[in-house]
Amino acid sequence: MTTIQYCHPDDIILEKRADGRLLNPRGRTGDTTDITLSVQETNRQILVPVLLYRNEAGQLVAGDGQRRIAAARKLGIQVPYIEVDARATNGAGPEGKPDSLDIMLASNVRKEFPPLILDREGHIMGGLAYAVQMKVQQGKSTMAIARQMGLKSDRTVKLLLSLFNAPVNVRRTMADGRLSLHAYEGLQHASRADQEEVVATIAAKAGSDETSQITRDQVRRETRKLQATRQPGLVVGDEVTLVQQLHEIKAQLEKILAAGPLGLREQYVVEQIKEILP
Repeated sequence: MTTIQYCHPDDIILEKRADGRLLNPRGRTGDTTDITLSVQETNRQILVPVLLYRNEAGQLVAGDGQRRIAAARKLGIQVPYIEVDARATNGAGPEGKPDSLDIMLASNVRKEFPPLILDREGHIMGGLAYAVQMKVQQGKSTMAIARQMGLKSDRTVKLLLSLFNAPVNVRRTMADGRLSLHAYEGLQHASRADQEEVVATIAAKAGSDETSQITRDQVRRETRKLQATRQPGLVVGDEVTLVQQLHEIKAQLEKILAAGPLGLREQYVVEQIKEILP
């Protein structure tokens, strides 16, 4: 089991490329106001651990989570971290150094990280979904990413990628821990409008209980209900026309039977059709 440890952010090295940019997908930490506000709302604690590895000198180096480390320095609080073996991540970044995304996706640590981390506007700015998308943009196939994550198929990878097309309320519910990736799979192929309505409906039924978990069965049940209400129904005029068409089909079948002998198999099929006609 992976052990979460704590250290002072000043003890962590934010390693840089030759061009001076940080060794992470963004190349910089940018504005950390969103993280700072989030930390203040959680009793000044960073809940998601960063990934650190040791260099040849034995120093802790940030393989992931530079923005959280920068926020911790501003607030003067400790940083939770998981120490990983950079050599076991099946990938390396520029100049042979570990790629922070490869470290995040390594099978021995990925379970410690949420599917997504959002900014204040609901955009994905971290988590496994972010790491997977960045690796795809770097030219890595979904199957190669899946193998790196220790998975037999790329179904989970594609599911993570689909989160970028999910409505904001779905993303927020997942970021809050109420909707798991497994439960979201029941929504994956629904339209954005249906995804938004299904999650809103389930949340409304839960009322003020913001800790209630949304299950996959709930998602599927509400999706079926929603789709059933959108099935087109017959109006009176359509019903008369449909009955007339069915009578015409029945007459055609009777002509086929009268035209000549049919094999037993054909006769059985025709008789079955005649039984369901008015």
